[in-house]
Amino acid sequence: MYSFVSESLPADQAETLADRLAASLAEIFPPGHTSLFLTLASDQDALGAAFDQALRSRGFALAAEASDQALTVAYAADQVDEQTWYTRLAISGGPLITRAYLLADGQLTEGAAAMRAGGDHGQR
Repeated sequence: MYSFVSESLPADQAETLADRLAASLAEIFPPGHTSLFLTLASDQDALGAAFDQALRSRGFALAAEASDQALTVAYAADQVDEQTWYTRLAISGGPLITRAYLLADGQLTEGAAAMRAGGDHGQR
């Protein structure tokens, strides 16, 4: 599993997306009882850093490395066109969650969401 963030993601939107991604995980996995290993897109990934912080603030434990005791989480945020973005959360052995967003007046608004049942999301 890998993570990816488009270079065109507005820096001021990273925190908003991170909070929404963390909320999606908290709806499925109990924060106080779930350990996660977050695969970062890069060392300079503002979304990854904000996502890490959002997960910790919700009560998730974050592991320093992948293990059998932690779910591996990969994420993506990419631009479809000038106004449309999407996010993807892939959880080892868990669901694949995607959501569309519209960017208008500098703000991201949630659009359609989809969740596909668990399984192997592939190594890349």
